Amino acid sequence: MAQSPPDVTAADSLTGYLKNWDALSSMLTRGRSFSGRERNCCFLNLGSSNGSLQRFADVSAASGLDFINDGRAVIATDWDQDGDLDFWQTNREGPRLRFVKNQLGSSRRTQWIAFELTGTTSNRDAIGAVLELEIGGQKITRSLTAGDGFMSQSGKRIHFGLGNSGNAPLSVTVRWPGGTPESFTKLKPGRAYKLVQGTSAAQSIEPRSRPVMLPESDLIPPPPTEQARIILTDRIPAPALDYVDFQGEMQRHEPDPSGEGHPVLINLWASWCPNCRRELADLKAHHRDLTAKGLQVLALTVEGVPQGDQRFDLSGAKLLVAKSSFPFAVGATDQNGLRLLTILHDRIIARQRPLPLPSSFLIDKWGRLAAIYKGPVNATQLLADLSLLEADPKTIASHAFPFPSRDGTSLFPLEPLDFAKAYHAGGDPVAARREAHKATEAPLTSNADADLAKRAQAWYFLGTLEQGLRNWKAATEAYQSALDFSPDQILLKIPLGVALWQAGQEEEARKVFTEAAAEGAKNPALMDALGKAHLQIKQYQEAVQFFEKAIALAPQQGSFHLNLALAHQSNGDAAKAAALYQNLLQTQPNSANIKNNLALLLATTPDDSVRDGPSALKLAREVIAQAGESHPSPLDALGAALAETGDFEGAIEATEKSLAAARAIGRLDLVPKLRAKQDLYRSKKPYRIRQ
Repeated sequence: MAQSPPDVTAADSLTGYLKNWDALSSMLTRGRSFSGRERNCCFLNLGSSNGSLQRFADVSAASGLDFINDGRAVIATDWDQDGDLDFWQTNREGPRLRFVKNQLGSSRRTQWIAFELTGTTSNRDAIGAVLELEIGGQKITRSLTAGDGFMSQSGKRIHFGLGNSGNAPLSVTVRWPGGTPESFTKLKPGRAYKLVQGTSAAQSIEPRSRPVMLPESDLIPPPPTEQARIILTDRIPAPALDYVDFQGEMQRHEPDPSGEGHPVLINLWASWCPNCRRELADLKAHHRDLTAKGLQVLALTVEGVPQGDQRFDLSGAKLLVAKSSFPFAVGATDQNGLRLLTILHDRIIARQRPLPLPSSFLIDKWGRLAAIYKGPVNATQLLADLSLLEADPKTIASHAFPFPSRDGTSLFPLEPLDFAKAYHAGGDPVAARREAHKATEAPLTSNADADLAKRAQAWYFLGTLEQGLRNWKAATEAYQSALDFSPDQILLKIPLGVALWQAGQEEEARKVFTEAAAEGAKNPALMDALGKAHLQIKQYQEAVQFFEKAIALAPQQGSFHLNLALAHQSNGDAAKAAALYQNLLQTQPNSANIKNNLALLLATTPDDSVRDGPSALKLAREVIAQAGESHPSPLDALGAALAETGDFEGAIEATEKSLAAARAIGRLDLVPKLRAKQDLYRSKKPYRIRQ
């Protein structure tokens, strides 16, 4: 096990420690376990009556807590509020969460007392408080912590077991964090009390009825097997595969991401494998049913892959193919094809083991892996899984669980468009487009207004998606459809106008913008949106006019003034932009965004009457002090200001940091621009923005 360094350690001294972690991770991916199937342990505190060291007894088996799991944390809390402590346990593998209910007899449930703390001069949760309970001359101490296990925390109600104390008087002293000790008396067993700092009076808490509706169950683990049916909820692209057919011709299976293809089952087999022969016979017998579902089967023998020092031998495979007259494509994969399929499997399954025979990969019509079958799969199961290929995500997820479970999705209802947004956020625009189109075609309900609004939202999402992909025509059509379903939403005309302009239909775009401006002439937010749209299509003078209209309607809205400054700056009017930025700083002196914009303007404008290197450098350093060096823009402004003041070495260094920050946040589009600025600084030239 890798031991964490106990002290601050230089990075170049951590090599051995990091190698140990790499070795540990490698063992885990090969199927090794952290716990080695060692049972959990439970130790009983036997206490100490004479001040000697406390002794503990191993009661693991007697307690029933010796589960054979790779445990991670256990917390104690009176979950059902019946006076005894229950346990919640987390594990690295299943069951990930286990509730262990304490079933003490009712006569023993009165021998306890619990406290909830509220700080007044200390922190409100009283984290760090120490409680000392005095009972019959003995003292028991507990502490209130903010965490007492791996990514876990027991309840903040502090529980004391009283044993056989009878009616001995009870009192508790609380040492509040940063405060003086405070005593609370007149306490009775079998109750919970609220202790508020500074009151010295314990408030009894009435018990709440909280029946725990968790049925008892025994975990019956399935027998160990390499056989598995794995349904993917997040499909990944399948690789292209080269293979040789049994006529000796080179062939290639190329997944089609367009959605115009057919689902394909890639089956790995060998003639010496009995399960493989039975599976191939079953696929042959049900070929007509599978074909009716659109499935194409590609059965590839692995007998063309050399094993150790042995030469490959395809004679058995050729004989089986000749005798069987399979109605689907058959061939032989090579070592590279098997490697690609193994890598595909290992992207999904962390435990990396050789693929068993047979193994099959179900590819959907979009060329994405939908299911893996390790071991034989029968045609009946395949036919059922083919119906899942076009199912909604919730249905797919319900089939992906290998055992019955409750996943809580009913508590968080999702609309079809939510899945499209998730795919988009995950970098899969093809799936996002598909799910969004499903949302546009969702069945109508009795709530017509809600249906129209949802379809408008789906078309608007499609518009933004296509616009981001620079599919201007598709974006225009989507925005127009959104507007058709929600004609009263004037704001929808603005992205429609932008898409039309980007599609080359400038006259149509101007017409849409004019309509929007007329309909929303008294709406400052709409004027601001029109200004931003004209900034986007580089019509800077029109942007200035719209921002001025927005300010006239809502002069106190600072963001409108900032947008106007940006428009003036983009339009080449540095003096007006600088004056606006400086006015904004009078009311927002701590705005890093305004300071950064002004610093960049003062450092790079070609207007000699406005350019001011020292002021730009002062502002840029203030921004770095506020925002740090994690974003490329402040570092870029600092580089420009340093170059303007003649410190070109400093400018090169700041721009190098800006490059690193840009790469770190995925803004690779900034890299060529920053490189060009570095080249200028190396030639002892400051950067000037182009008018």
